[in-house]
Amino acid sequence: MPVDSDDEDSAIFDRLFSTDFEDESILLQLSTDEELPQKVLNFQNFCAKRGVQSDSGSHYEYVCGLINLTQKLSQLEDNAIIDLWIKSDKQSANCVLTEMFEFLPDCYIDASLPKFIDLSQIDHTLRMTFYEYLCFVVCQLMPTLSDNHLSFVEQTLFDNLLSEDYVCHQLAADVLCFIARFSKPSPLCYQLCSDLMSLSVDIDHSLLPNTTALLNRLLPFLKSSELDYLIRDYDLFTHSKVWCLLNVSRVLSLQDISQTVAKFDRLRYKQ
Repeated sequence: MPVDSDDEDSAIFDRLFSTDFEDESILLQLSTDEELPQKVLNFQNFCAKRGVQSDSGSHYEYVCGLINLTQKLSQLEDNAIIDLWIKSDKQSANCVLTEMFEFLPDCYIDASLPKFIDLSQIDHTLRMTFYEYLCFVVCQLMPTLSDNHLSFVEQTLFDNLLSEDYVCHQLAADVLCFIARFSKPSPLCYQLCSDLMSLSVDIDHSLLPNTTALLNRLLPFLKSSELDYLIRDYDLFTHSKVWCLLNVSRVLSLQDISQTVAKFDRLRYKQ
């Protein structure tokens, strides 16, 4: 008796979105079925195949499924496969991260409460809240991405860093912080700080806390020479609206701050 295509698609959703991360057959299907991303990264299709209503509760279930799918993708070390699921220079039709960010605003309550994810299939002693699991899985994916993927992913993260939605903003900040601190090469932390300073100059004042909060997290990890470069490229006077929101006392002594201010004060009067 032939298998109904709807039943088959529903079974695929169940397996892709489950916490069974040792299902080798579904991992194989992830790598061989080029039409799978278009079917799976579609909320309306998800609701139809799972027989659920298109409401905020379904958004949470869908995002949880996307997180589990992302966890499965992080087990694959083939860029050609990742290209099918993560937007890159070579492919632009699908992106699991973009899909995830689109529905995160409807998961605000779930992310704010200590709502734990059932991870008993992985480890009976493992307990993570929804947001902890979300952040852990997205960060885990980052080291597996090629430069082609990272350029798009970083842009996606920067876009969501400026989101008015708290969960999207917080996830973007946490993942960018992870990339800056643990990715190679090491100068990436400085480059990200520089990008954040440039971005802070051009955005609306109401969005400055989104960028400066992340800068405050990253500044302590800069080398002293890198901090000097940052102050030189974004001097304290021209970019005062940004610097006044940064906790420079965490990275500079009071004497260093006084000397830096005096130095740029002299330069200002020479101009």
